[in-house]
Amino acid sequence: MSGLCGFVSKQTDETLQLMLSKIKHRGPDVSTVFSNENMSAAFCETVLTSTQNETVISNEDIVILLDGEIENFNELQEQLKKSGYEFRENSNFELIACLYKEYGRLLPKYIHGAFALLIYDIKENQIFAARDRLGVKPFQYCLFEGGFVFASEVKSILAFPNIKTELNEKALELYLAFQYSVLPETFFKGIHRLMPAQTLIFKDGKLELDTYWEVEFAPNETGFDTAVSDIEKAVVNSIKRYESAETEIGAFLSSGVDSSFIAACFKPKKSFTVGYDDGNYSEIDSAKALSDILGVEHVKRLISSDEYFNILPKAMYFMDEPLADPAAIAFYFGCEEAAKHVKVAFSGEGPDEFFGGYGQYFEPFALNKISFIPRIIRRAVSKILSWLPFSVKGMGYLIRAGKTVEERFIGNAYIFPKHERELILKSYSGADTDSITKPLYDKVRGFDDVTQMQYIDLNLWMAGDILHQADRMSLAHSLNIKTPFLHKKITDLALKLPLKYRVSAAKNKIAFRAAAKNHLPETVAQKKKWGFPVPLRVWLKEEKFYKFTKEHFTSDTAAKFFHTDKLLKLLEQHKKGNDNSRKIWTVLVFIIWYDEFFPQRSEEA
Repeated sequence: MSGLCGFVSKQTDETLQLMLSKIKHRGPDVSTVFSNENMSAAFCETVLTSTQNETVISNEDIVILLDGEIENFNELQEQLKKSGYEFRENSNFELIACLYKEYGRLLPKYIHGAFALLIYDIKENQIFAARDRLGVKPFQYCLFEGGFVFASEVKSILAFPNIKTELNEKALELYLAFQYSVLPETFFKGIHRLMPAQTLIFKDGKLELDTYWEVEFAPNETGFDTAVSDIEKAVVNSIKRYESAETEIGAFLSSGVDSSFIAACFKPKKSFTVGYDDGNYSEIDSAKALSDILGVEHVKRLISSDEYFNILPKAMYFMDEPLADPAAIAFYFGCEEAAKHVKVAFSGEGPDEFFGGYGQYFEPFALNKISFIPRIIRRAVSKILSWLPFSVKGMGYLIRAGKTVEERFIGNAYIFPKHERELILKSYSGADTDSITKPLYDKVRGFDDVTQMQYIDLNLWMAGDILHQADRMSLAHSLNIKTPFLHKKITDLALKLPLKYRVSAAKNKIAFRAAAKNHLPETVAQKKKWGFPVPLRVWLKEEKFYKFTKEHFTSDTAAKFFHTDKLLKLLEQHKKGNDNSRKIWTVLVFIIWYDEFFPQRSEEA
């Protein structure tokens, strides 16, 4: 667990220390600094073992910063030894330096694991940076007057004196649809993120970007039993390789198959679950029952509604950009509790996207029931119903049945459709979801609808929402998260599964659940996904939080960007029984985030 920051510019050491202070929570135990006349960099990390190698090391030729881990370290070292390279010690620096010499900018293709990597070539005065394939580890950067500044989090870049804090309103328009920041340019104008599987070269004031890997589905007809066995073996090996860790590793545990599979294979000393007093929104009892079966100490954290709403400004500060996934705030509290007991914890990200676990993936099968009706008729009915001022049972189904998968699916969340975004925003440039999703859909033409949906989620939702919140909320508490399901051997197997082993009309994550069943009770292996449920729809109807939201919807910040009468209408409709909770929450989160990062702007509006 670590964080990095730095710049190619003539600035003082005080600037570097200020940038470092903004990400100190990512690794508070050790700080390392490098500086010469052209470039300055800093690194912070948490010492997890007594043999921890420094991850910012330099010699007369090169400076290397690595946030993350190299899962295939031993294999790469042996491979390089056969090519004539010598190693005096088992360090990340030696390995990456050799890989860079051997493969140049292609080196990330050979690294398996979660990482953000930066190499400064001192003689060439050149920056090379790369991000892992799936986007587990973050890397942000900004160009200015021939200079280059970078960091693990935007707040560190904002501490640099040459950076102007200015809102990227296009990001807001798309955020209202996706519920997270989806563009390569962040919510701050001029500050960009390195996208998953992307590399960067900065030299002589010029920037060059490239992509070294893409998600590729290649279904084969391996027998089901073989597929299940291969998945089980890969999962067990990915989890059990941590058994030799010198530090204690805990595990987040819901009542779902993913986290339960990890707990059953690893049997940590402690498991961690968050929940609420309302049993309809809590998995604590189920998680406790499984922990008892496994002989694992169960630690629970009950979250009150007051705690949940009160933490929003702080959570948004650590998030860097607005993210309206209610589960992210629940995860903040889970990480806070886990960090009281351990420095490292397992988390179950990945199987839903790779193995087909989301409920939306059932939709193509449901819509097939009326596929006998000619498409031209279904489309006509869909358009007519879309413009009706009222809704009746079954309307949504018929509207979606008249659309292609590309028209109806932009990812796991779809908050405000285009006409509603235009309605509530004071300024709308026309930024549409097609600009984001069409290039992706173009790459999976000919695949079935479910596979196309998974492809969208793997390229957008997973990095933009799931992995972003996991990184920011865990490191807000200096907690190191391990995601064993994202091991390359597991994801490669998932991409080779035929649809029938992923999703059917009645089941999802079919092969994955079968693999988990060898380690879990049948009821747990087959349990329907909950996914950190939050009673938002209930809370937002309570007078206290209704007033809280109304105050924000009538604030100067709200008036700056939104037609506040439209926001209040959403709120009133929700109180009367029309569930607008996700739309209300998406706007509310943005307002709270904006006030956190643009406090003077709010006062002047």
